[in-house]
Amino acid sequence: MQDGQDLFEICENNCADIEAIATGGNGNITIDWFQVPFNNQPFTQGTNVSLCPFINTTYYAVASDGCSESIADSIEIIVRSTLVVFIESDTLEGCFPLAVTFYNLSPQFADAFTCSWNFDNGDIFNLCEDTLIYAYPGFGEFFASLTFTSEYGCVGSDTLDAPIVIYGYPEINFTWEPQPVSVLDTKVEFTNLTQGGVSYNWNFYNALTTPISNPVYEFPAIDQAIFKVCLESISQFGCIDTVCKDIFIESVLSVFVPNTFTPDEDGLNDVFLPVVFGEKFGSYIFRIFDRWGNEVFTTNEVGKAWTGNAMAGEYYVQNDVYAWRIEVESLQEGKIRVFEGIVTILR
Repeated sequence: MQDGQDLFEICENNCADIEAIATGGNGNITIDWFQVPFNNQPFTQGTNVSLCPFINTTYYAVASDGCSESIADSIEIIVRSTLVVFIESDTLEGCFPLAVTFYNLSPQFADAFTCSWNFDNGDIFNLCEDTLIYAYPGFGEFFASLTFTSEYGCVGSDTLDAPIVIYGYPEINFTWEPQPVSVLDTKVEFTNLTQGGVSYNWNFYNALTTPISNPVYEFPAIDQAIFKVCLESISQFGCIDTVCKDIFIESVLSVFVPNTFTPDEDGLNDVFLPVVFGEKFGSYIFRIFDRWGNEVFTTNEVGKAWTGNAMAGEYYVQNDVYAWRIEVESLQEGKIRVFEGIVTILR
């Protein structure tokens, strides 16, 4: 040990581990530690001591072998303040994604050399702001904290007393039967497959809404129409989400043809009219032939009936059996289909 005084800096509430080394004498050396102001009694002995003052304090180490004159050395420990940190948030819970406003209410904010916000999800922002808005990108529980570091390296921090709780949304899904939906049967049964929902609202292309969990709905019979169906669900925490799916109405080519008609103008069964559904516009050809294969009637107009006339109405055919032929392209499949049969005229 040598006479003199050393300086050592610590942060508030920390300790300094000090080693005193004395050589010489008879080798039987003891070291006593004194604190200023002196009370004439050492507070501890030993070569290595841990000193934990609350204020700036000077310590003396006195070495003695019991024979030689004692020698002393001193050290002053400077205690640097640890900054007080205090934070709050404007909310503690909400639905994902949640934007939280954090408030830095620390009384020693201006004394911070560096500031570090930790949002407990891997994101750390090194910003010294009195207000900070952070949007959590996922759901869960998060203890946000703020850490100050002073110019002397002393660290103070504060963590929210309660976590930020961010709730997820219901896992919405639904299916339906039949699949596919055809124009011949547009009554559809929906099955709700949602998980985590407590209430529901169905929207059928803005034509009807219903809170029923598994509704049945009949769509308009329109070839190749697309109807958007949306299911909204609310979780127990009030988180709302919606899933929409398109219901496609498949076209089915259907041809219905009578086998007899009576063109006697009595108002009953006076015309021969095939009924066609699911045809591509402009693809329809309807022909009538007599027993010798002569064409007596033709039209490209769906819904135009044969009244028994021939040669553009110049005369009417006799009672007999006639052959008919329909050529039409399927709207759904894009294929030409041919239908043939016979019809009997009775007057």
